[in-house]
Amino acid sequence: MQSCAAQSTIVVEKVHEYIDNPRKDLSSAGVTRIIDNNNVLRKYEGTWKGQLNGISYNLLFKKITRTDDGLTEDLLILKYHIKNTQTNTTIDNTLNLPDDSVYVPSVGYLDDKDFYQLSFNGGQNKCGISGQLFISVFNNKMGITMLQVPGFSPIANSCNEAVTIFPPSQPIRLIKQ
Repeated sequence: MQSCAAQSTIVVEKVHEYIDNPRKDLSSAGVTRIIDNNNVLRKYEGTWKGQLNGISYNLLFKKITRTDDGLTEDLLILKYHIKNTQTNTTIDNTLNLPDDSVYVPSVGYLDDKDFYQLSFNGGQNKCGISGQLFISVFNNKMGITMLQVPGFSPIANSCNEAVTIFPPSQPIRLIKQ
């Protein structure tokens, strides 16, 4: 038996129209495919590096195609290696995790201001490190800031206060390698 429901494809540049409008819903509109037809995610892809306050940041953005609940979409995932440059010790490293790990941020979209917004719930999420990353790219320089999720607080005695984790508490600039 074939379904008569309309199925449609939209480009990644149009997803924000559904997220920003409570009256629009991807599934109600019959959207089954979100595609990076115009290669707008390409400028985010690759390895990005930078340093801030004695911490080095090595970020890998990778475009993947994922299917979940009948929706196939092109999106970015983020893996990273964060290191204390003074002690040469790793703070957090997700580079070797599988792409579908819960510690690899992958829920995101391109907003109407040309920022890629990525939900972040990293390896230190038990320490209250969770929120929305705002990622912009201009002339092979990446800017990242984070809006912390309100009401999410650290679990008592589960965090090392000396550890700085990605993302930093202030905006950071990274250079494409």
